[in-house]
Amino acid sequence: NKRKSKESNNERIKQFIHNSAKVTESHWQFCTEKWDSVRNGLSAKVSPLVRNIEEDVGTMCEAFQNIQRVMSDVRNEHNVITYTLGNQSKRLDVLATEAQLADKEWIQSCRDIKANESDLNTEVHHIAKKFMERTRKE
Repeated sequence: NKRKSKESNNERIKQFIHNSAKVTESHWQFCTEKWDSVRNGLSAKVSPLVRNIEEDVGTMCEAFQNIQRVMSDVRNEHNVITYTLGNQSKRLDVLATEAQLADKEWIQSCRDIKANESDLNTEVHHIAKKFMERTRKE
C-alpha cells in the first residue's frame, strides 16, 4: 500500500512538473509574442520620429551652411567697403593737400599780381611824369 502510494505520489509529481512545464512554456510564448508586438509597435512609432528628427537636423545643417555662406559674403563685402573707404580717404587726403597748395599758390599769385600792379602803377606814373615833363618842355 505504501508502495502504491509512493508511486502515486511520484506520478502526481511527474504530472505536476509536466503541467508546470507546459504552463511555463505557454507563458514564455505569450510573453515573447507580447514583447514582439510591443517592439514592433514601438518601432513603427519611433521610426517616423527618427526620420523626422534626421530631416530636421539635415534642414538645420543646410540653414547653418547658408548662414555661413551669407556671413562669408558679408565679410567679403565689409573688406571691399573698408578697402574702398581707405582708398577714398587717401584720395581725399591728396585732394586736401592739393587744395591747400592751390590755395597757397592762389594767395601768392594774388600777392604777385598786387606787387606787379604796384610796379606797373609806379612805372605808369614814372612814364606819365616823363611824358608830362616832355610836354611842358615842348
